[in-house]
Amino acid sequence: MESAERPPLLLCDGTNAWHQDLASDRKRSLRGTLSHITDFLNDEANMGTSVPRHTVKLLRTLDLSENSLSELPEVLFQLTALRDLTAKSNALTGLPARLGQLTGLERLVLCENKLSVIPAAIGRLVLLRHLDVSKNILSALPDNICELFALQNLDLNGNRLADLPHNFGQLADLQELHVNDNRLSDLPESFYRLKRLEKLSLSNNMRLSHLRESLCELTALQELSVGGNLVGKLPRGTGQLKLLKRLTLNGNKLSELPVGFDQLTALQHLDLSSNRLSELPNGIAQLTMLQELRLGVNRLQILPEWLGQLTALQVLILSTNRTLSELPDSLGQLTGLRTLSASGTKLSKLPGSVSKLTNLQDLDVTGSGLIETPECIKELTALLSLKICRNYLPMLPELGHLTLLTRLEITGLKLRELPNCIGQLVALEDLYASQNLIVTLPESLGQLKSLTRLELSNNELKQLPETFRRLTLLQRLTLRNNRLDSLSEDDAISDLTALVVLDLRSNNLSSLPNGIGKLSQLTDLDISANDISVLPKTVSQLSALQVINVSENRRIAALPSDIGQLTNLRSMNLRGNDKLSELPVSIGQLVSLEELNTSEICNLSIPPQHVLKEGAQAAVEYLANLSAEHSSHVRIMILGPRFAGKTYLRTTLCYGPPTQDPNTGFLVRPAASLVETNSEKKEDSFGITEWRPQDDFVGEIWDYDYDTGNRDFLDIHRAFLTSRSLYVLVWKLGKTFMP
Repeated sequence: MESAERPPLLLCDGTNAWHQDLASDRKRSLRGTLSHITDFLNDEANMGTSVPRHTVKLLRTLDLSENSLSELPEVLFQLTALRDLTAKSNALTGLPARLGQLTGLERLVLCENKLSVIPAAIGRLVLLRHLDVSKNILSALPDNICELFALQNLDLNGNRLADLPHNFGQLADLQELHVNDNRLSDLPESFYRLKRLEKLSLSNNMRLSHLRESLCELTALQELSVGGNLVGKLPRGTGQLKLLKRLTLNGNKLSELPVGFDQLTALQHLDLSSNRLSELPNGIAQLTMLQELRLGVNRLQILPEWLGQLTALQVLILSTNRTLSELPDSLGQLTGLRTLSASGTKLSKLPGSVSKLTNLQDLDVTGSGLIETPECIKELTALLSLKICRNYLPMLPELGHLTLLTRLEITGLKLRELPNCIGQLVALEDLYASQNLIVTLPESLGQLKSLTRLELSNNELKQLPETFRRLTLLQRLTLRNNRLDSLSEDDAISDLTALVVLDLRSNNLSSLPNGIGKLSQLTDLDISANDISVLPKTVSQLSALQVINVSENRRIAALPSDIGQLTNLRSMNLRGNDKLSELPVSIGQLVSLEELNTSEICNLSIPPQHVLKEGAQAAVEYLANLSAEHSSHVRIMILGPRFAGKTYLRTTLCYGPPTQDPNTGFLVRPAASLVETNSEKKEDSFGITEWRPQDDFVGEIWDYDYDTGNRDFLDIHRAFLTSRSLYVLVWKLGKTFMP
């Protein structure tokens, strides 16, 4: 049968399970973890696949990606039939000369490693058509790389190359070359013999300040990217690149374009952003195939009326031209326009012709100095995203007709209310209305049943509408810096069961509703800087919670005893809650806790300060140990001056009283107490001993000299006058302390 003659496709699913597919592909292919692959290649039985060993040696495709390899395995070089080798995202620091034995290779991918050198043996891979060594630390290429005469695609992005080999032009079949993010300052003379080159990327070579006239001889170029360099002038013959479809020149020092630029009539994408252009040359009007024109971050003051001739335009970016004061009326002729950004300009109004842009999907006029309400926006019924933040509008334009809108940003407009028509935006998913003066929200807000994100920070809100509970898809709700004294009536917050992030910082909340415990998807909760005195016990039901911030609620005296049920918690901020004297022992269950902030809490004694200074996990461990003995644990503080008999009392309680030696008549302490006394409290004037007078009772006896002046133990004062503590003052009444 024909299918039986096809070589197998061998795949590894990350386990020892190897699979064969005799019908799906003629190539022999193998991928998986290094241990599985090497075992497979070395095993005569081929891990039970019943594939003959000679078949394995005919493998054509091998993928060793993400195996933390520091070198290529030796067994690899037996695979002389290999056509495609991928070993990206490893830790390779070098390549052996034996790589040259794989003379059948057509594709070699070694990106995202730590290669500093490519061996000269690379020149023996004469069939290689695709080579990717991007994102390594190469500072030079071997001359032998220029012997890869079949090479069509070469990716050198993200290395440290200062130049290319002088005979680079020998790669006559090269069609695609990427040398972004390197250190090139020039290209070798032979480079301009690459007559078949179609794509050339030289972006972000910060030393590249000029382009040679010879570049214009590469007439097969369709894509040229030289963004992020220091180029101040384009070659005079740039217009000869008549096949050019994409030209990226952003982030240079261009103040003008050369004569003949209008001959680039095939151009579809032109990026001139972040240059020094003060005007557009009239020649651009001839680029009628242009679909994308990026002119942001320049010095443009006006746009010519001929802009309306670019009727194929779909994307027009004018942002951050801070001297641009108006848009031409001809803008309305660009009826195919889908994206228009004029943010960061000095427009005072939008021309009425904008209303003709009926295919516009994305409009951004953030911070553009608008002082007149752009009523033309109501005609843009195809809009998906509208950003009109930080302007000086007296009111919002009519928005009710924008029923396809999914994102609306109206931050920083000093609005006192949201219009009722906002409820008609039934497709809205993201609403940003922070930094306004909004006091109340319209009931119609509850009609936005597709809403997933609502940002209302820095307003004057005192309450939420009853219809708020209908926003059942809401995932992120930010209400910080308002005047809320309650969330909602009837525990309406409990209906927002999709909430992932809830930010209520800096309000006037005195309590949280019990229904908050129903927010089973909540991962981040910020209720800091409020006036909350008690956290509801239902907070402990937020099983997905990872971050909780209850700082600066200075009336909170205790946390819920079962807060330890929040086993996914990674961060807990309690800063400034200075009425807290102890943390619940259930926190000992929070094994994932990475951050515990208890700063500015002067009276916290459990855990003690010296434990808290060691970090969150030290506190968790301390409380976990304490939890096991919580019901019968007591701390006994023995206080008094030196030589008053404190240590004698401690050791007597723990090890029993001294006994009389029958031979000498002297009183003798138990041996264990002598070892303990000699090993502790010699210089520190401080000792702790565990006391277990019975199985169900555990005591910690702290023996402390209060008059030594040793500041290392000042933190112990925090343990005074706390629950489950007994204080014993030992005072010197006579000259001897022995009975």
